[in-house]
Amino acid sequence: MKQYIIIVVNFLLLLSCTQCNTLMTKSPERPKNVPDSAQWVGGVDGGNWYRIKKVLSANTFEINVYNESSGELEIDTTFILNTDCTFKSIDSITLAKSINGYDGEKILLLLPEKGKKCFLMPQ
Repeated sequence: MKQYIIIVVNFLLLLSCTQCNTLMTKSPERPKNVPDSAQWVGGVDGGNWYRIKKVLSANTFEINVYNESSGELEIDTTFILNTDCTFKSIDSITLAKSINGYDGEKILLLLPEKGKKCFLMPQ
């Protein structure tokens, strides 16, 4: 009987963790003023909408960042890959998949680095 209870409890814990992961990756409803080309990046604590408007070079991009719930444009500027990043160029598809967040100043990236953080900073 104890083994059955342990199995049921483990199953319920696994189910709740699976639902937590779903909540963390599900984007909120898109505000009307956020373009369809913008993607949402965030977690249970919130996020932002990002739109790569234009690729200016292999490491320079025009990007819009929109508020998650209001859709208000937070920043519309040219960003450049930081010089400490070992990646010297990045294509727009990899960039879109690598965006991790916006800290109010720079766009944080999920690029594999050895002890160095890759991010986009305003030019």
